[in-house]
Amino acid sequence: MRKMGVKKGDRVVGYLPNSEHAVEAMLAAASIGAIWSSTSPDFGVNGVLDRFSQIQPKLIFSVEAVVYNGKEHSHMEKLQQVVKGLPDLKKVVVIPYVSSREKIDLSKIPNSVFLDDFLATGTSEQAPQLEFEQLPFSHPLFIMFSSGTTGAPKCMVHSAGGTLIQHLKEHLLHGNMTSSDILLCYTTASGLMATTAESTPRLGASSCLAGVTAHSTPTGCGLAARKSITSYTLNGKKVEVAVKQIIAGKAVEQGGAFSNPETLDLYRDIPELQGF
Repeated sequence: MRKMGVKKGDRVVGYLPNSEHAVEAMLAAASIGAIWSSTSPDFGVNGVLDRFSQIQPKLIFSVEAVVYNGKEHSHMEKLQQVVKGLPDLKKVVVIPYVSSREKIDLSKIPNSVFLDDFLATGTSEQAPQLEFEQLPFSHPLFIMFSSGTTGAPKCMVHSAGGTLIQHLKEHLLHGNMTSSDILLCYTTASGLMATTAESTPRLGASSCLAGVTAHSTPTGCGLAARKSITSYTLNGKKVEVAVKQIIAGKAVEQGGAFSNPETLDLYRDIPELQGF
Protein backbone atom coordinates (compact mmCIF):
# COMPACT_ATOMS: atom_id res chain seq x y z
CA MET A 1 0.00 0.00 0.00
CA ARG A 2 2.78 2.44 0.85
CA LYS A 3 4.57 1.56 -2.41
CA MET A 4 1.49 2.56 -4.44
CA GLY A 5 1.12 5.80 -2.48
CA VAL A 6 -1.56 5.03 0.11
CA LYS A 7 -1.03 7.31 3.08
CA LYS A 8 -2.65 8.47 6.30
CA GLY A 9 -6.28 9.48 5.78
CA ASP A 10 -6.72 7.72 2.43
CA ARG A 11 -9.64 5.34 2.07
CA VAL A 12 -9.10 1.65 1.34
CA VAL A 13 -12.17 -0.51 0.71
CA GLY A 14 -13.13 -4.14 0.36
CA TYR A 15 -15.83 -5.75 -1.80
CA LEU A 16 -15.25 -9.00 0.02
CA PRO A 17 -16.69 -11.92 1.97
CA ASN A 18 -16.02 -12.12 5.70
CA SER A 19 -12.68 -13.86 5.25
CA GLU A 20 -9.03 -13.66 6.23
CA HIS A 21 -8.43 -11.38 3.25
CA ALA A 22 -10.80 -8.74 4.64
CA VAL A 23 -9.08 -8.84 8.03
CA GLU A 24 -5.58 -8.67 6.54
CA ALA A 25 -6.44 -5.76 4.25
CA MET A 26 -8.11 -3.86 7.08
CA LEU A 27 -5.16 -4.33 9.45
CA ALA A 28 -2.69 -3.32 6.75
CA ALA A 29 -4.67 -0.16 6.03
CA ALA A 30 -4.91 0.67 9.73
CA SER A 31 -1.16 0.26 10.21
CA ILE A 32 -0.46 3.20 7.90
CA GLY A 33 -3.35 5.36 9.05
CA ALA A 34 -5.66 4.67 6.10
CA ILE A 35 -9.40 4.33 6.73
CA TRP A 36 -11.15 1.03 5.99
CA SER A 37 -14.66 0.41 4.71
CA SER A 38 -16.23 -2.69 3.18
CA THR A 39 -19.30 -4.17 1.54
CA SER A 40 -20.09 -7.81 0.84
CA PRO A 41 -20.37 -9.50 -2.58
CA ASP A 42 -24.16 -9.82 -2.29
CA PHE A 43 -24.42 -6.03 -2.71
CA GLY A 44 -25.43 -4.84 -6.17
CA VAL A 45 -23.50 -2.22 -8.10
CA ASN A 46 -25.76 0.66 -7.04
CA GLY A 47 -25.59 -0.37 -3.39
CA VAL A 48 -21.80 -0.35 -3.49
CA LEU A 49 -21.52 2.95 -5.34
CA ASP A 50 -24.08 4.62 -3.06
CA ARG A 51 -21.56 4.00 -0.29
CA PHE A 52 -18.08 4.05 -1.77
CA SER A 53 -18.64 7.03 -4.07
CA GLN A 54 -19.07 9.18 -0.95
CA ILE A 55 -15.62 8.33 0.41
CA GLN A 56 -13.54 8.27 -2.81
CA PRO A 57 -11.33 5.24 -2.12
CA LYS A 58 -7.84 4.98 -3.57
CA LEU A 59 -7.61 1.17 -3.39
CA ILE A 60 -10.17 -1.64 -3.56
CA PHE A 61 -9.84 -5.35 -2.75
CA SER A 62 -12.32 -7.78 -4.30
CA VAL A 63 -12.86 -11.47 -5.02
CA GLU A 64 -13.61 -12.81 -8.49
CA ALA A 65 -16.56 -14.97 -7.44
CA VAL A 66 -18.41 -16.40 -4.44
CA VAL A 67 -20.33 -19.59 -3.77
CA TYR A 68 -23.82 -19.43 -2.29
CA ASN A 69 -26.14 -22.41 -1.78
CA GLY A 70 -23.69 -24.54 -3.70
CA LYS A 71 -23.74 -22.33 -6.81
CA GLU A 72 -20.89 -20.19 -8.06
CA HIS A 73 -21.66 -16.53 -8.76
CA SER A 74 -19.16 -14.55 -10.82
CA HIS A 75 -18.28 -11.18 -9.35
CA MET A 76 -16.30 -9.75 -12.24
CA GLU A 77 -19.05 -7.92 -14.14
CA LYS A 78 -20.24 -6.16 -10.99
CA LEU A 79 -16.66 -5.30 -10.05
CA GLN A 80 -16.07 -3.82 -13.51
CA GLN A 81 -19.07 -1.50 -13.11
CA VAL A 82 -18.08 -0.53 -9.57
CA VAL A 83 -14.58 0.39 -10.71
CA LYS A 84 -16.01 2.59 -13.49
CA GLY A 85 -18.00 4.47 -10.87
CA LEU A 86 -15.00 5.19 -8.63
CA PRO A 87 -12.71 7.55 -10.58
CA ASP A 88 -10.24 8.07 -7.72
CA LEU A 89 -9.20 4.41 -7.62
CA LYS A 90 -5.49 3.88 -8.27
CA LYS A 91 -5.44 0.10 -7.95
CA VAL A 92 -7.89 -2.83 -8.02
CA VAL A 93 -6.62 -5.94 -6.22
CA VAL A 94 -8.43 -9.13 -7.24
CA ILE A 95 -8.24 -12.14 -4.92
CA PRO A 96 -8.77 -15.58 -6.54
CA TYR A 97 -11.38 -16.90 -4.12
CA VAL A 98 -13.18 -19.64 -6.06
CA SER A 99 -11.07 -20.15 -9.20
CA SER A 100 -7.34 -20.13 -9.85
CA ARG A 101 -5.85 -16.97 -11.31
CA GLU A 102 -5.29 -18.72 -14.65
CA LYS A 103 -9.07 -18.82 -15.13
CA ILE A 104 -9.66 -15.15 -14.28
CA ASP A 105 -9.60 -12.42 -16.93
CA LEU A 106 -8.62 -8.98 -15.63
CA SER A 107 -8.38 -7.32 -19.04
CA LYS A 108 -11.65 -5.40 -18.68
CA ILE A 109 -10.79 -3.92 -15.28
CA PRO A 110 -8.28 -1.05 -15.48
CA ASN A 111 -5.40 -0.86 -13.00
CA SER A 112 -6.21 -4.36 -11.76
CA VAL A 113 -3.73 -6.84 -10.34
CA PHE A 114 -3.87 -10.20 -8.61
CA LEU A 115 -3.25 -10.26 -4.87
CA ASP A 116 0.04 -12.18 -5.17
CA ASP A 117 1.44 -9.64 -7.62
CA PHE A 118 0.29 -6.76 -5.44
CA LEU A 119 1.99 -8.27 -2.39
CA ALA A 120 5.18 -8.86 -4.38
CA THR A 121 5.61 -5.11 -4.84
CA GLY A 122 5.98 -4.81 -1.08
CA THR A 123 8.81 -7.33 -0.87
CA SER A 124 11.16 -5.81 -3.44
CA GLU A 125 14.36 -4.02 -2.49
CA GLN A 126 12.75 -0.67 -3.27
CA ALA A 127 9.76 -1.33 -1.02
CA PRO A 128 9.37 0.98 2.00
CA GLN A 129 9.98 -0.44 5.46
CA LEU A 130 7.01 -1.55 7.52
CA GLU A 131 6.42 1.20 10.07
CA PHE A 132 3.27 1.58 12.13
CA GLU A 133 1.93 5.11 11.83
CA GLN A 134 1.69 6.86 15.20
CA LEU A 135 -1.74 8.47 15.36
CA PRO A 136 -4.02 10.18 17.90
CA PHE A 137 -6.75 8.29 19.78
CA SER A 138 -9.47 9.86 17.65
CA HIS A 139 -7.95 9.05 14.25
CA PRO A 140 -10.57 7.45 11.94
CA LEU A 141 -10.35 3.68 11.58
CA PHE A 142 -13.62 2.55 9.97
CA ILE A 143 -16.30 4.13 7.84
CA MET A 144 -19.64 2.37 8.29
CA PHE A 145 -22.91 3.16 6.55
CA SER A 146 -26.56 3.23 7.47
CA SER A 147 -28.87 0.81 5.68
CA GLY A 148 -30.09 3.33 3.13
CA THR A 149 -33.76 2.59 3.75
CA THR A 150 -34.56 6.28 4.29
CA GLY A 151 -32.48 7.77 1.49
CA ALA A 152 -28.82 7.52 0.56
CA PRO A 153 -26.66 5.54 3.04
CA LYS A 154 -25.10 7.85 5.60
CA CYS A 155 -21.41 7.69 6.56
CA MET A 156 -20.52 6.96 10.17
CA VAL A 157 -16.86 7.31 11.11
CA HIS A 158 -15.48 5.24 14.00
CA SER A 159 -12.21 6.21 15.66
CA ALA A 160 -9.39 3.76 16.34
CA GLY A 161 -9.36 4.37 20.09
CA GLY A 162 -13.13 4.29 20.46
CA THR A 163 -13.42 1.09 18.45
CA LEU A 164 -10.79 -0.68 20.52
CA ILE A 165 -12.43 0.30 23.81
CA GLN A 166 -15.87 -0.77 22.57
CA HIS A 167 -14.58 -4.12 21.35
CA LEU A 168 -12.67 -4.82 24.55
CA LYS A 169 -15.77 -3.95 26.55
CA GLU A 170 -17.87 -6.38 24.53
CA HIS A 171 -15.28 -9.17 24.60
CA LEU A 172 -14.13 -8.82 28.20
CA LEU A 173 -17.17 -7.57 30.11
CA HIS A 174 -20.04 -9.01 28.08
CA GLY A 175 -18.39 -12.10 26.62
CA ASN A 176 -15.91 -12.89 29.41
CA MET A 177 -13.36 -13.70 26.72
CA THR A 178 -9.91 -15.01 27.63
CA SER A 179 -6.76 -15.84 25.68
CA SER A 180 -7.88 -19.46 25.35
CA ASP A 181 -11.15 -18.57 23.60
CA ILE A 182 -12.01 -18.80 19.91
CA LEU A 183 -14.60 -16.47 18.41
CA LEU A 184 -16.72 -17.67 15.49
CA CYS A 185 -17.89 -14.65 13.50
CA TYR A 186 -20.69 -15.68 11.11
CA THR A 187 -21.75 -12.59 9.20
CA THR A 188 -21.00 -10.57 6.08
CA ALA A 189 -18.28 -7.93 5.76
CA SER A 190 -20.84 -5.15 5.27
CA GLY A 191 -21.31 -3.91 8.79
CA LEU A 192 -20.00 -3.49 12.28
CA MET A 193 -20.38 -7.12 13.34
CA ALA A 194 -17.47 -8.33 11.21
CA THR A 195 -15.07 -5.90 12.86
CA THR A 196 -15.44 -7.56 16.26
CA ALA A 197 -13.25 -10.45 15.11
CA GLU A 198 -10.39 -8.11 14.26
CA SER A 199 -9.73 -7.13 17.87
CA THR A 200 -9.62 -10.62 19.40
CA PRO A 201 -5.81 -10.87 18.96
CA ARG A 202 -5.52 -7.95 21.39
CA LEU A 203 -6.69 -10.41 24.06
CA GLY A 204 -4.58 -13.28 22.79
CA ALA A 205 -7.76 -14.98 21.56
CA SER A 206 -8.42 -16.36 18.08
CA SER A 207 -11.10 -15.79 15.46
CA CYS A 208 -12.82 -18.20 13.09
CA LEU A 209 -14.36 -16.36 10.14
CA ALA A 210 -17.38 -17.57 8.19
CA GLY A 211 -19.10 -15.43 5.61
CA VAL A 212 -22.81 -15.75 4.94
CA THR A 213 -21.98 -16.04 1.22
CA ALA A 214 -19.19 -18.55 1.79
CA HIS A 215 -19.20 -22.28 1.10
CA SER A 216 -20.65 -23.16 4.48
CA THR A 217 -24.13 -23.04 5.99
CA PRO A 218 -24.93 -21.78 9.50
CA THR A 219 -25.69 -25.35 10.56
CA GLY A 220 -22.41 -26.56 9.12
CA CYS A 221 -20.48 -23.78 10.85
CA GLY A 222 -22.01 -24.69 14.18
CA LEU A 223 -21.36 -28.42 13.84
CA ALA A 224 -17.79 -27.96 12.66
CA ALA A 225 -16.99 -25.60 15.51
CA ARG A 226 -18.87 -27.38 18.27
CA LYS A 227 -15.86 -28.91 20.00
CA SER A 228 -13.61 -25.85 19.96
CA ILE A 229 -15.47 -22.55 19.49
CA THR A 230 -16.34 -20.79 22.75
CA SER A 231 -17.89 -17.50 21.63
CA TYR A 232 -20.05 -16.55 18.67
CA THR A 233 -20.97 -13.42 16.76
CA LEU A 234 -23.99 -14.20 14.61
CA ASN A 235 -26.02 -12.39 12.00
CA GLY A 236 -29.53 -12.10 13.42
CA LYS A 237 -31.21 -13.52 10.32
CA LYS A 238 -29.25 -16.76 10.62
CA VAL A 239 -29.09 -17.19 14.37
CA GLU A 240 -32.28 -19.24 14.66
CA VAL A 241 -30.55 -22.05 12.77
CA ALA A 242 -27.02 -21.67 14.04
CA VAL A 243 -27.63 -21.23 17.76
CA LYS A 244 -29.15 -24.70 18.04
CA GLN A 245 -25.86 -26.22 16.95
CA ILE A 246 -23.54 -24.39 19.34
CA ILE A 247 -24.55 -25.50 22.79
CA ALA A 248 -20.88 -26.20 23.56
CA GLY A 249 -20.21 -22.46 23.48
CA LYS A 250 -20.42 -20.11 26.42
CA ALA A 251 -21.49 -16.83 24.81
CA VAL A 252 -23.47 -15.67 21.79
CA GLU A 253 -23.42 -12.08 20.56
CA GLN A 254 -26.24 -11.46 18.10
CA GLY A 255 -26.75 -8.40 15.94
CA GLY A 256 -27.95 -7.19 12.57
CA ALA A 257 -31.60 -8.09 13.19
CA PHE A 258 -34.05 -8.66 16.02
CA SER A 259 -34.08 -12.00 17.83
CA ASN A 260 -37.18 -14.10 17.38
CA PRO A 261 -38.94 -15.58 20.45
CA GLU A 262 -37.58 -19.07 19.79
CA THR A 263 -33.99 -17.86 19.94
CA LEU A 264 -34.60 -15.94 23.15
CA ASP A 265 -36.13 -19.07 24.67
CA LEU A 266 -32.92 -20.97 23.90
CA TYR A 267 -30.86 -18.47 25.85
CA ARG A 268 -33.27 -18.75 28.77
CA ASP A 269 -33.40 -22.54 28.76
CA ILE A 270 -29.63 -23.11 28.53
CA PRO A 271 -28.09 -21.42 31.60
CA GLU A 272 -24.49 -21.96 30.49
CA LEU A 273 -25.13 -20.18 27.18
CA GLN A 274 -24.85 -16.43 27.64
CA GLY A 275 -26.63 -14.40 24.96
CA PHE A 276 -26.18 -10.67 24.45
